[in-house]
Amino acid sequence: MVQLSSGQQGILALITRALALDSDAHIRIARRSGGLECFVHTPFSVLAGRRAEGTIASDGAVYRAQDLLTSEGTGLDPQPSPAPGGALSWPGALPPEDGWELIESIPGAAVRQLVDAGRGLAKQFSTTMGPPVSLLNSTVISCSAGEITVEVPMRAVFALNAFGFIPTDTSEPSHNRLLVSRSGRWVRIDAYYGSVWYRAGAESLTSLL
Repeated sequence: MVQLSSGQQGILALITRALALDSDAHIRIARRSGGLECFVHTPFSVLAGRRAEGTIASDGAVYRAQDLLTSEGTGLDPQPSPAPGGALSWPGALPPEDGWELIESIPGAAVRQLVDAGRGLAKQFSTTMGPPVSLLNSTVISCSAGEITVEVPMRAVFALNAFGFIPTDTSEPSHNRLLVSRSGRWVRIDAYYGSVWYRAGAESLTSLL
């Protein structure tokens, strides 16, 4: 059972966009301080997610994204059936909840440049097999804090754009800022409407290297 007391529209948007990218997308819902976090694997080898207030009967439960929707597809089903195989159907681990260190806050102008570049490239490759791996792995910005440097790859920008996490309204400066944080090998980028996660130095979320 999944009960959301707020943030339903955000989670509905996450599910809708996930299904637009992958009709067999799966959502994993984990308890986090202050509520729940819903994660989804993306075609760009990063996780995307949004937070909501609510409760879940089984922490870390995995669901087919389609099964989280009502039969009309316009709302959330409060009693979805877990995906066959449960947590075993979810490849890789979830990022940690704690231990995050803010590396850099990327200002609005740079954010808009990244998003515009991502949208342009997304259109360019929309009718092919998708962007080449070399493009996805290319670094678009480097963030530093002391001796720690984090590279933000184009794959993260593609995911932020695909899930609509950065508002199109540029009138409010706080809406157009990305917070880049790191915990161990995990990197998190927080945008106004959601976050993406990836593992630094790994080609995929399930890579052991």
